[in-house]
Amino acid sequence: MLRIRIENSRSRSGKHACRALAFVVSKEGLEIREPIALRTETVKPLYAKGFAYYLYTDLKDNELLVYVTLVKNLRNEVKGYIEVYTTDGTKVFRVKYVNGKIRCVFGNRRYWSVVEKVLMHLRIPYRRINLGTGVCFE
Repeated sequence: MLRIRIENSRSRSGKHACRALAFVVSKEGLEIREPIALRTETVKPLYAKGFAYYLYTDLKDNELLVYVTLVKNLRNEVKGYIEVYTTDGTKVFRVKYVNGKIRCVFGNRRYWSVVEKVLMHLRIPYRRINLGTGVCFE
């Protein structure tokens, strides 16, 4: 069973925001859906307005979980991480997102196609990709 933090919150002034989403993707990347909640647990969000909760879910053998965490700051800069997990909860790929630039932090580059499908699904713009950094391998 995987535990994921889902969040949508912003500051009282509205100048800062935090968003955390999760998607279940088939290994081929053909199907993207939201995870099925087996159990939820309410927690305090990062900022004052909004909500946050832990979602407990299970995955099938041919599915991956893509977890997207993004934070917007005062200067409208968006930063965050995109992580890919397997059915047993092992993190196999992680990229860093900073203002449209994507950089590999950890994992196997073959999972980039799954991350790219989720970015297109969410319509998150990116202009530069660097998969040659970090502890990345084939």
